[in-house]
Amino acid sequence: MSGEGKVVCVTSGFGYMSSWLVKLLLQRGYTVKASVCDPS
Repeated sequence: MSGEGKVVCVTSGFGYMSSWLVKLLLQRGYTVKASVCDPS
């Protein structure tokens, strides 16, 4: 299954599970947009 040309939004992209999800999506060709919290 190829995600080429598809865009996915992942909220809380800095967490352990989210980071694995982002990695998997990128490997499958998706464009990933992730939101992260400002630590300050």
